[in-house]
Amino acid sequence: MTEFIYEKPFQIERDTTTYKLLTKEYVEVVEEGGRKILKIDPKGLEILAGKAVSDLSFYLRTSHLEKLAAILDDPEATDNDRFVAYMMLRKHSYILERRSSMVPGYRYCNCYR
Repeated sequence: MTEFIYEKPFQIERDTTTYKLLTKEYVEVVEEGGRKILKIDPKGLEILAGKAVSDLSFYLRTSHLEKLAAILDDPEATDNDRFVAYMMLRKHSYILERRSSMVPGYRYCNCYR
């Protein structure tokens, strides 16, 4: 049997995530029982959830886009690898273009392309 080795969950060595501020409203720090607690109004959580679903549906992380682009320049990549990477980048570009033009029904373009 393999020896068990404990590792802390969610080990984050360096966070390279780019964050953006959605709003300063709906959030306050309150003191409860001698401790400071972050209190978030349900409307703030609704805004956060809506933005998260939208971003997850339409945007790819910068690091993922960079990896796809690197496949196009990789001399060891197969034609199929390049084709798939190209089509994923093209789809992403198309979705952003459709979404930014505010075409009715743009929320569904990710599902049908």
